[in-house]
Amino acid sequence: MPPRSYVTAIDPPAASSEAHPLSSTRRGQRVRLEAIEGGRRLTMRLISMGLPPGSEVEVLHNRRGAVVVAREHNRIGIGAGMAARIRVQPLP
Repeated sequence: MPPRSYVTAIDPPAASSEAHPLSSTRRGQRVRLEAIEGGRRLTMRLISMGLPPGSEVEVLHNRRGAVVVAREHNRIGIGAGMAARIRVQPLP
């Protein structure tokens, strides 16, 4: 049996308007994590890393989809596969 797929979102209608994958976010851009398009395991891993849906981060590096983000005083590296499943909304 294939694993279940979960979408964890703060506000699904808002997430669909301008949301795009974290992997396509440019360096220096501030974004809000709107949804995690993956299984429960991915969602729990991101939450344990300090990146729950709704958190605001700044993209420090983006190298072919693999990103390094800053949240508060922490830097977190996220692989390209994981970053492609995180939907973000740009912040003004």
